[in-house]
Amino acid sequence: MSLVFAVIGDPGKYKDTEYSFNEKIVKSKTSFSVFQGKKVIFAGISLCENGSNFNDCVNDVKDYVKGKIDGFDEIIVAPNVMGKFKGDLGFYFSYVYLKTLEELQKENPKEVFLDSTHGINYMSLLAKDAIMLAISVYSVLKRTEVKFVVYNSDPYESTKPLEVHETNSVKINPLAGLKYITFLILNKEENRYKPDKICSCNSSLFSHKDVHRLALALDGGLFLYVKQKLEQTNTQTEKGARILDVNNILKALEDEITNVTWDSFKYKGNVKVETAEAHALFKVASIFNFSSLEDLKNLVEKYCDEITKTIVTQEISEIERSKNRIEDDWKEYAKIKESKKEKSEEDEGKKGHFTRRILYAHGGLPYDQILLKKENDKILIRYKDLTEIEKQID
Repeated sequence: MSLVFAVIGDPGKYKDTEYSFNEKIVKSKTSFSVFQGKKVIFAGISLCENGSNFNDCVNDVKDYVKGKIDGFDEIIVAPNVMGKFKGDLGFYFSYVYLKTLEELQKENPKEVFLDSTHGINYMSLLAKDAIMLAISVYSVLKRTEVKFVVYNSDPYESTKPLEVHETNSVKINPLAGLKYITFLILNKEENRYKPDKICSCNSSLFSHKDVHRLALALDGGLFLYVKQKLEQTNTQTEKGARILDVNNILKALEDEITNVTWDSFKYKGNVKVETAEAHALFKVASIFNFSSLEDLKNLVEKYCDEITKTIVTQEISEIERSKNRIEDDWKEYAKIKESKKEKSEEDEGKKGHFTRRILYAHGGLPYDQILLKKENDKILIRYKDLTEIEKQID
């Protein structure tokens, strides 16, 4: 199915117009009428005339829009910045992102359209980027490919039908979605993700360095680090490395985005574009919850580029060849390996010689840094000291 998003300005100013799309002409006040599928429109809270809080204004805007246009299935009223409503544009971006993600998870579309014809000022531009981020998250979570198409119509003329044009089209698969999220974060300064800059949440939940490390790990195929960093129940002591409670982090960020309040119509809180990006990162990281080597192999097949996949799967194959020597209790992989060649490679990774190069050259599975054990004929894997891994990621 298709899911259609559209951004609107003030629908009270719209006139009946003929729109042309795929050789069909539709007479309507809105260009999104030409599309098939569930239609969700984003309206700005700045349309509010009668309301003192966000919820009252949402209802006021919905009533106003419904009285002016039709042909849609749902209205999402977002905290934009215009007129008396002041604040960071990140409020609008993050709200559109989160609500789009909710719609995607509810509808499970194969195609997503955005009609950017009617949005005012920045609204369509930010909506496009927010929807792209949400689709990227959805694609990773669902392990599926989604086609994202953006449309816009000709400038208004009263004398002829306005053609609705495709302005861009892209297919987002799980790997592309993951890479898009990490790209956004890794190409910004780390301190833009400090908790006190992107939310009002407790700084003990995570740090900007945690965000950067997770992005690096996901981008580089270090999925064992991601899994162990977010592990809810630890069977091993992590020697000072902070374990992140991803569920509490996600809840804190979602509350920050959706609990919209203001003082004299200036938004309270610290919602930025980076708030949505951090949420996207933690959301996708939360699915890397595995225990066995086989589970890790499946994740690598889906979420690694070809070069990284080749390196990691080669290391996994080496571990699998040692299966008969793996015991029922945790044991360092370097001590399990026995051949002369294996021992020489083990020496390369001994304590004091463990480097970033070794970490990545071994696909995040350096011999003297991982522990293995056998359980129900499956090989389980974990790092013996997460702090040593973090030193090389930083």
